[in-house]
Amino acid sequence: MLKWIVLSVVLDRITKELVVISLMPGESVDFLGGFLRLTHVTNAGAAFGMLSDHTSFLAAISLALIGAIIWWYARYVPHSERGLGGVAAGLLIGGATGNLIDRVLRGYVIDFFDLGFWPVFNVADIAVVVGCGLVFLLVLRNPESIKGGISE
Repeated sequence: MLKWIVLSVVLDRITKELVVISLMPGESVDFLGGFLRLTHVTNAGAAFGMLSDHTSFLAAISLALIGAIIWWYARYVPHSERGLGGVAAGLLIGGATGNLIDRVLRGYVIDFFDLGFWPVFNVADIAVVVGCGLVFLLVLRNPESIKGGISE
């Protein structure tokens, strides 16, 4: 799990710093033949800009979610699923941590992947989405990974 946390946080930090030093806020460049644009956006809210300018609240929620993911992994992920569960938990924690660092240091999150038809996002967001997908897969493969939480 730790290597996935570190990998996602490091990739998130490096890519965000590259965007900050390469593009002014609002500036955009075509990437991958126009399929993707790199657009420097600041987001003072959560997903889709919700709860804009509630940085302290969002930081507290991030910390609580990180704690909940650790608890879930330690308590409910069966030993036979620790590989997949560790990747899922690591990506979720790493993604939450990457955006938490931005909130604490800057007061907003740096986003930059721009598909044009979807809100602009970053590496931390990708880690969270992939981590959620892996949790879903884990639950499909082994329903016991949530059974305790549902029946207790």
